[in-house]
Order: sequence, then structure tokens, then C-alpha cells
Amino acid sequence: MVLRMDRAAEDRGASPDNGQITDWLKRRRRPTLSGSHAGGRVSSNVEPRKGLVVVTLASLAFLGIGIALSKYAGTNFAALSSGEIPGLHINYWIPPLAAALGYLLLQCTTHYVGPIRPSWRTIAQRAAGDYLLLGLFILVVYVHFNIKMWIPLINPHNYDRYFFVVDHDAAWLITLFDDMRGLLARILPDADLWYQASFFGVFVLSFLCHALGRRRFHYHNMTALLLIESIGPLTYLIAPAVGPFIYQRGVNMLATTAELQMLNVYNLVRTGGAAWIRDHGAEFFAQPLAAMPSLHVGASFIIAYYAVRARLWVAPVAVLAFCWIFIESVAARWHYLVDLPAGMLLAFAVIAVTNHLYRRSPTDQDDEERPAAGRRALGKSSASVAVSRTSALQPAGRRQPTVWVLKCHRPGDHAQSLALARALGWPFEVKDTDFHWYELFFALASWATLAGMDRSRSSRLAPPWPDLIIVGGRPNETPAKWVRKQSGGRTRIVVIGRYWTPPDELDFVVTTPQFRLPAHPHTLHNTLPLQPASEARLAEAARTWAPRLPAAHGPYVALLVGGSSGPYRFSRETARRLGREATAFARTLGATLLVSTSARTPRGAMRALERAIEVPNHFYRWRPDDPDNPHFGFLALADAIIVTGDSLSMLAEACSTGRPVHMFEFGGGPAAMRGPRSVDPRIRQWWRWSQLKDQGILGLPYAFWIGLPASRLNRSRDMRLVQDRIVASGRARWLGDTAAAEADPPPPLDDLQRAVERVRKLMSTKQGETASRVRRPGQDGRLPGSEPAVAQPEPVLAYTAARARQHTLRQP
Repeated sequence: MVLRMDRAAEDRGASPDNGQITDWLKRRRRPTLSGSHAGGRVSSNVEPRKGLVVVTLASLAFLGIGIALSKYAGTNFAALSSGEIPGLHINYWIPPLAAALGYLLLQCTTHYVGPIRPSWRTIAQRAAGDYLLLGLFILVVYVHFNIKMWIPLINPHNYDRYFFVVDHDAAWLITLFDDMRGLLARILPDADLWYQASFFGVFVLSFLCHALGRRRFHYHNMTALLLIESIGPLTYLIAPAVGPFIYQRGVNMLATTAELQMLNVYNLVRTGGAAWIRDHGAEFFAQPLAAMPSLHVGASFIIAYYAVRARLWVAPVAVLAFCWIFIESVAARWHYLVDLPAGMLLAFAVIAVTNHLYRRSPTDQDDEERPAAGRRALGKSSASVAVSRTSALQPAGRRQPTVWVLKCHRPGDHAQSLALARALGWPFEVKDTDFHWYELFFALASWATLAGMDRSRSSRLAPPWPDLIIVGGRPNETPAKWVRKQSGGRTRIVVIGRYWTPPDELDFVVTTPQFRLPAHPHTLHNTLPLQPASEARLAEAARTWAPRLPAAHGPYVALLVGGSSGPYRFSRETARRLGREATAFARTLGATLLVSTSARTPRGAMRALERAIEVPNHFYRWRPDDPDNPHFGFLALADAIIVTGDSLSMLAEACSTGRPVHMFEFGGGPAAMRGPRSVDPRIRQWWRWSQLKDQGILGLPYAFWIGLPASRLNRSRDMRLVQDRIVASGRARWLGDTAAAEADPPPPLDDLQRAVERVRKLMSTKQGETASRVRRPGQDGRLPGSEPAVAQPEPVLAYTAARARQHTLRQP
């Protein structure tokens, strides 16, 4: 009997007594302190009404400005009619109509198809706000083009000759743009069309993907586009210019033809004045000229920026479209060189205003902004979450060091920080942090500042200053150094993973091989990431889940599933192959599969995996903030573990159990987990279909950078270094490898214990604290607070002895 937790079983309400785990999938989500694979992000259904009101008022204000300018120019608004987009030869009504109709069709489809099917009421509520945004966008663009046509009447001056001086002096840069455009044009079909086509195409795709996806950045994206299209025509009036094509012809003949037609309209407006606009404005509505700044560059950057932040599948396409528009705007001579930074600066300003508009205080953040471990109940202070681990047997007068953990935006790194903080056994607080986009510049300069942090959405950093700060992720380093400066140098900084600050300026770094960091006295190189799967936690999970997984269905094989990461693409085909190989492995043991997916598992791949499994199984479809996530229960009860090779955190958790661990490899090309890697020169030919199929477009730069030496600018991770080390040590092997197992299991990993001892030594040496020498009575010399999270000399099997095993695991 195949035990699948499918939708039909859920609808029937099957209980664990019938061998299925469906009841805990139906429970309402509620906040819980969960592990690295139990936490996650979820979109909020709350529509930002305040933001919509502000955007509506801003659009109406722009309309008012347009009316005032029309009175000043002595003309009127052109009537809307059909017309072509210059340089594209399609009607300018097609993009917004495609967005509107495509949106309606896809929204209605979600009611019948997909794992989460919204009600018609929810769809109607979303559609009301989305069509309002689309309507406001059409209104703003309408006023925008009218103001562009009035430019010669409002400000008749022309600054082309000043802008062309820069182009003339930087002729070598223009040549570089032309050469880059020539290389890309060899790949793109009909390259002359893509300046306009890519812009309108990514606009439609981004609107649909944001609106139908997590929606977190949907309103950010549309608001920023509305603002740049409103402010843009007003900036045209400051220093009007036509474009460099009046001095030089570009390499795009289609664009040159459109530019000359638009120049003719510009000259007719200058000579005919307001009367010509009243008579012919509607006929040439889409053809007014304005070069400074480049709104194509600015708007495409905004689309790419929010697509990347929202992690949309269309993000690589948006980034490539932005790069093409950036190059083509100069190569086709639509814009001067100075137009590009001007457009980018305008985009940066608009993004900053938009992010400020939609900012929320820590207590107002939704599930998507804050994992369950970091949220507070109503009425509690939003400054921090205090987790006290003070030992009751601590001698009087001995003050334990205080610890702050700055929350990392990557759940895996944050889980490592929490694991170290708990293992130290000292009182610690979790401080939420959120950052502006420009924090990167302060990190590159290695400053000690809070200038890049969004204080309205972050916990308050104020005295009393901690003795120790544990951080993960680049953005958290600058506020950590600021805290150390405020404390007079007393606070010590421990960085988890990879650092940006030179290690001489840090107190301690806990890292792993994939980051390829050099040896340094302040750096501890561990084998695997720190992980929260302590013996106590696994024992508790086993007690919870053993009754739900009857022993008659054992032995169990846990299948821990990650997702796409860097050059490794977890596609549907990869998922099907994993299902087949896991099925074959389970059959050799007569075992039941316990499948635990994660936040990074794509939905399509998740469904393909579930369909490919042909043995009895309990299949958990990951849900954000699910209090009944069985990840650690599956891990604790498994007799053997299969883990996908993309997740080093899951690999560390699996190895900590002492059970046989099998890694599933996927991906190919120069960054292949196994295989020839760089031996065959053909695998370096990234344009081959086989490489694109293995890695996808987004994985290609990762694969390229992995092959280069690590540096401050090359931050690529090479997970193969950890995988090779684990296989060589005998702690894991590749799934399907028939090599004989080691007779004696390798010694347990002591990564966490080593990190704890080094941090305690750091605090004892530099602060004069004696906490590292204080031991609890009756202990055999172990440090206080470290026992629960440290591996014991033999495999962690104590809690499984309580469960009578009816099967003996045999090695395949």
C-alpha cells in the first residue's frame, strides 16, 4: 500500500491510525520556534491599503501637474487613439492589454489549479487592487507622453551639444558598447527589435509574476514604476535634449529610422507650437523625444531589482533585459552616456522612496518578513527576543557574558548562529535587522556604522552593550562593528560563514570549506555547518513522531529534499530521477520513505518527485511556519538517510545522527558534483544545450566563478569541497555507490564543540572572564551549557532503543 498524503486523502480526513499523516497538514499555522527547514517565508494576503491610497494621490497629483503645465504651454491633452511604439511596430495598447487579460486568465486558473487555490472573493479583492495599479499606470503614462510633447514649448533650450562633449571625449567607451552589442546581437534573433520589446516584455512578465506569486514586492514594483514615470518627464524639463543620433548614427538601423521620425515630430512641435499639438498631437502621441535622463534604463533596473528581491523565476530574464537596454541605449544612439547614470540615480531615489513608503515596524511585519522564531506576540517589546540559558548552578558573583545574535536574512546562516548561541549556554538576545540597498557600499568600505540599516524595521541597538555578538551575512558586519565601537572595544564579534571585513578586524570566524577562505589565526575551519539537530532535540522529535509512524511500516529511509542552489538546478527531471533512485534504494531494504521537502523545493519538482516514488511513503509538502513540520521526526526515526547534495545544512544534520547517509548528486558542466568536471574541454562551452539544461541561465555565472580563485569580489561557494571531504571521511557516500561500507564508523563530528571552546577561550582571554573554567558539579570536565548540542562518542541511538526495532538495516 502506498501511503501518500495526497489531496484526496486530505479531503477524506484520513488519520494517522490509517497510516497517513494528514491531520497535521490541515492544522492552522501558528508561530513556533523551528529548525532550519521548519522556518520559511510566506506571502501575506493583507493588501497595503495605505500604500494604494498614497499611490493614487500621487498619480492624481501628477495629473494636476500635467493640467497646470498644459495651461502654461497653452495647449491641451492629446486624445487617446491607436498608434505604434517607435522602433517596434506594434500598437502601444498591446502591452497593458496583455498584462490585464493575462492577469485575469491566470488569476481564474489559480482557483482550479495549484496547491493553494484562492477563493473567488480573494481573487476579486486582489484583482481590484491590481487593476487599480494598472489603471493608474496607464493614466501616468498618458500624462507622461503629453508632457514630453510639450517640452519644446515649456523649455525651448537645447543641451545636446553639452552632453555630446562627454560622448566625444569618451569615444573609446562608445566603441566598447558597440562591440558588446555586436557580440550579443549574434545570439539574439532580430536584435534590432529588442530595445523596446525586452522592456515591454519584462514589464508584462513582472506584473503577472509579482501579482500571482508571493505578492510581497508586487506593490513595490508597481509603485516604483509609477513614480519614475511621473518624475521622469519633469526631469526632462531641466535640461532638454534630443539624443546623440543627431551627431552620430547608431548600429541599429530600425532604431535610427524611428529616431529620425521622432526628430521630425520634435521639429514640427517647435515650429507649429501649441496649435500644431492641438491639431496633430493624437496622431503622433507615442513619438515625442526626450533623452535626459534615460527612463528605459531606470525603469528596467527597477523591474530587475524587485524581481531579484522577490526571487521570481523571471528575475534572470529581467536582469538580462536590463543589461541589453543599458548597452543598446548607447549603441543605438538613443541616449548620451550621461543619460545612463542620471537614469540610474533616479531609479535609486525612487526605490528608496518606495521602500520607505511600504516600510513596517518589526511588530507589523508579516510572515514573509519574519520567520516564526523572530516574531513577537502582540503587546511584547519589538526590541529583541531574550532567550535565557543561565545555569541555576552558576556560582554567585560570576556574571555570565551577554550575547546578541543579529538575525541573518539567510535561514541557514541564522540557524548556525542560534546553534552556537545555545551551545555556549549564556543568555542571548536575537536582534532583528533590516537594511537599505546601499548598505553594500558601507560593507565594501568596511565601515562601522548603522547608516545602511533600516532602523524603523530593525531591533533597537542600545546599551547595555553585549559582551559578544554573533553574526551571519555581510550586512550584519557593519552594525556589529558599530556596537563594538560604542562599547569601547569590549564587545567581541564572531562571524558565521563568510566575512567581508578583513579577518584581522574580527575576533573570530567559524567557516566551512565551500567558502574557500584562507587560513588565519582568527578563523576556525570546520567540516560542516553548525546545526541544531542535537541529541536532545532528536530524542524529543522521536517521541513525538514515533506514534504517528507505526513500527510495522519500518524500517524507515528519510529523504531530505532541498532545491536549486547556485549552478545546481533542481528541475522536474531531476526530481523524477531522485524519486526513481530513492525508490530503488528503499526497495532493497523493504523500507518506507519519509520524504521531507524544504522551502527551496520548487512546487513542480515536488509534484514530479511525489509521482515518481513507487514505495510506501509519508510525503510532507513543506509549508512555511508549520508547527507540525516532521523534518526532525523523520531524521530521528530513520534507519538510513538520503539527502540532496545542494544543502550542506541538511547534510550536517544527517551526519550528526550516526546513520548511513547517501547524497544525491545533480547538476553538470564545469560545476558538476561528480564526474569529469573540468577534464573535458567541451564542458566549458556554456552555450551548449547540455550545459543550459543542466544549469540554466542563472547557473552559468556561478559555474564560471567557481572555477576561478576565491577573492573578495569572487564570493562563489564551491560545495564540492565539503562533499568530497565527507565522502572521503566515510560519513556519507553518493546514492547508488556500491562501494563497501567502512567496517568502523568514523568518529562523530566535533565542529560545534570546537567552536564553543574557541569562543569561550576568546572571551576568557580577552575579557578576563572565568566562565570558561566553571564546571557543573558531577560533570566530567565538560563546559556548562555545551552538552545538549555536542555529539557523543558513539552514534546517537539512545532514543531509538526505546522503540523495538523489528528490522535490521543491511548495507546495500
